[in-house]
Amino acid sequence: MASYRLLEDHWLSSPGGGMLVPAGSIVSDQPPNPTIPVGWTPTPNVDPLDASAVTAFYAQGPVKPGRLASQFSNAVVNTPATYWKAVASPVGFFGLTGLGASLPALPGK
Repeated sequence: MASYRLLEDHWLSSPGGGMLVPAGSIVSDQPPNPTIPVGWTPTPNVDPLDASAVTAFYAQGPVKPGRLASQFSNAVVNTPATYWKAVASPVGFFGLTGLGASLPALPGK
């Protein structure tokens, strides 16, 4: 089960169509009301909130978040706790902060 805080508005597709979910919302694949399917590929513009989410976020590798804009709401979104950050050594590698801080650094894309 994975949960994420959205750092920008997201369009989430579903079998019946889709929905616009505003920045700052928490999405999850947990029943009874999942907002994302199990195995959803997180975008770089999310903050993973649990171990499953960090695993999926880490699997994407170091991707620089897109420009955090295009919000339809005026919601204030806090800085993420878990994000990619350059490490001192080796050069060109990035590690996760926050919940992913214990995972090994990966080369940048």
